[in-house]
Amino acid sequence: MADEEPGNTGAKRSKGFMSKYSLADFANERKPELYTLASSIVLLVTTAAVRTFLFCLGDCKIKEDENYDNFLKKVTDREKGTPLLTVSNHRSLFDDPAIMSGILPLQLAVQPRYNRNAICSQEYCCVSKLPTPMHVYTGLGRVLPIKRGAGINQKLLLDFARLVAAGEWCHVFPEGGIWQWDTLGGRRNGHEKELGKLKWGIGKLIAHAPVTPEVVPFYFKGTETIYPQDENKVVKNKLPIPGHKVNIRFGEEIRFDDFIAEHEKIYGALWKYKASLKQESTYGTEKESEFHEYWDSRPEDLLLYAKITSRIEEALTKLNDAHLLEHGPSKP
Repeated sequence: MADEEPGNTGAKRSKGFMSKYSLADFANERKPELYTLASSIVLLVTTAAVRTFLFCLGDCKIKEDENYDNFLKKVTDREKGTPLLTVSNHRSLFDDPAIMSGILPLQLAVQPRYNRNAICSQEYCCVSKLPTPMHVYTGLGRVLPIKRGAGINQKLLLDFARLVAAGEWCHVFPEGGIWQWDTLGGRRNGHEKELGKLKWGIGKLIAHAPVTPEVVPFYFKGTETIYPQDENKVVKNKLPIPGHKVNIRFGEEIRFDDFIAEHEKIYGALWKYKASLKQESTYGTEKESEFHEYWDSRPEDLLLYAKITSRIEEALTKLNDAHLLEHGPSKP
């Protein structure tokens, strides 16, 4: 998730890659049949590969309780147009697509319509040294780029937001990076006490959604042994290591209606993003930066993002504590 600092909403930061239009800008419109077919093939092949490794070359267990059942119901049976937004910790490069496929029963995981949309830092999924087919593969796998350090006003976050507005299932790692220790990750720059550990981009997605997403947290450990990192967060091995023991648990749905209602009572109605450029009455095509006129956050809105993100942090911390109580600390 995009980084941000106190009082800085990203206007003076690196803009990162940006094009005037993205496929996500037309999220609620019918996609070309060739794209749909290619995306289905990519998702099916990837699902088969990662699930074989996850479940056959190691151990992966999901706590199948009421919270997990509620999550599955939201994946398959939520009201049309209502987005599902899942949030979790981030343990390794293997987490997505493996964990995101593994949390679904096989009969759902092999159906592209039930797969998540995700964002990936450009430094991993959009670097120029990767061959063009890899960039195509990433896009067909329902992954959009995000520019780490470019702030919460970047166009890339708006691209992802349009998928939320279209009622899709979208997943975010709000820590903003991989963290392989036994505490919740996130900020480690001296601002964590003031701003919280998690990045505020998730708060912005929720605050300005035309339909407030159903937000479900989950927590997992064990993938850090598949792609372990050293103390400088450098990955130690190029190939995944088998023999893992992964445990996943879900939490209760997190609601934010009270925060949003209180904020709008004081500051007025929040601007809501749309699923398509055609629905943006203020959008123009004269210049690429025009989206900033409505997408840039007001100073008072940052207060709401902080509250929303703090509630998510509390939920994930609670799940981490429950995991430690049941399974003990991770082995170094």
